[in-house]
Amino acid sequence: MSRKWLLFLFCLSLLIVLAPLSRAGLTLRVKESAIRILFEEQGTRVVLAVENPLGQRVDAHLKLELIDTGGAARATVERDHQLKPGPNELTVPIALWLTGKAATDSRELLWYRLRYQITPASSSQFDQVSSVVSLSEITPDIFAVSVATARKAQEGAAYRLRVRTVHPLTLKAVGGVNISAEIKFDGYDRDDVVLKQSARTDGSGFATLDFQIPQNVEDSEGEIKVTLRILTSATNRSPASPQTSLCIATGNRFTLRLSPINQT
Repeated sequence: MSRKWLLFLFCLSLLIVLAPLSRAGLTLRVKESAIRILFEEQGTRVVLAVENPLGQRVDAHLKLELIDTGGAARATVERDHQLKPGPNELTVPIALWLTGKAATDSRELLWYRLRYQITPASSSQFDQVSSVVSLSEITPDIFAVSVATARKAQEGAAYRLRVRTVHPLTLKAVGGVNISAEIKFDGYDRDDVVLKQSARTDGSGFATLDFQIPQNVEDSEGEIKVTLRILTSATNRSPASPQTSLCIATGNRFTLRLSPINQT
């Protein structure tokens, strides 16, 4: 057998061995750091960032499942997508029904997991891609809020609320949260006294709201109510488009007592 023939056979066998490896390197990739689950007034959405390096459009079948702490699927959705070459952002509505502890405690939801699976419409286009991600890593819209303030104030004096928002597990500050606070004193012979202020949390998760308590308030006790709405979040969302977020509140409604001016 000639050397040229042996060289040809060697190159052919090398191509056979390397072809699957080359194909394996050219499959869909999911950027897990960019996955987001958004809890909005209109419903829950999953945002998935998928990279298609194959150089051509491919038809893919996507399956998403939200798995609870017991391993049961609490929500499932399946969709068909055509993925263009390069980056793709898939936004998929998913119906999430919470029961048990998760229905009343948002922190329980953070222990849920998202399982995704992408399979080709044609088995020869790319390999199946699947993985599981913890919701605590992909939920920028879940935050805990704490309110620090004095429980007593004086008529005619300034009064300050200090609010902070953080992720309940990582304790990372959550900025861009719009804070609205209201202090209400009931009126008897006159109208109710309602004081309102608003602010937005900064990059450290803090916001300060300053009130001026009026003179001659009829009721010696007022109710403070703090409400929150997040304004910034994930990909392709305008900061001017607010949405409701899951909020773990600690002390967002309490009583303020007025003390006489001469009280020490």
